[in-house]
Amino acid sequence: MTSYMVKILSALFLVVGIMVAVAYMFRKATLRVGGGEGGELISVVATKYLGPKSAILLVEVCGDVFVIGQSQQQISLLAKLEGAARESLAERRRRVAGGSFSEHLASCKTKLFPFNRGEKKD
Repeated sequence: MTSYMVKILSALFLVVGIMVAVAYMFRKATLRVGGGEGGELISVVATKYLGPKSAILLVEVCGDVFVIGQSQQQISLLAKLEGAARESLAERRRRVAGGSFSEHLASCKTKLFPFNRGEKKD
């Protein structure tokens, strides 16, 4: 009876080990193709939904920024950002990334509650 249990457990560990190895290799292969965790080649910068199944997306691909329209039937390139618009986007990203969480939270609070400037009511 003990020998059967040892055989069953060793087969189970072998199968689980193979599954873990395949998952690890698959993850490594997809990270290499997709650009890796730190340096993604394609990223969605912003999305504005226009309806239930339509949206406008701001997508960055290898440093180029595109405005894309998405509907239920198709995806269309609307524009490619050049010059000042692209620099404005880069400046906005630096400003958002550079601030601390508390500064970002305070700016969101003033946007949500523009008439409440922090005065306490007694």
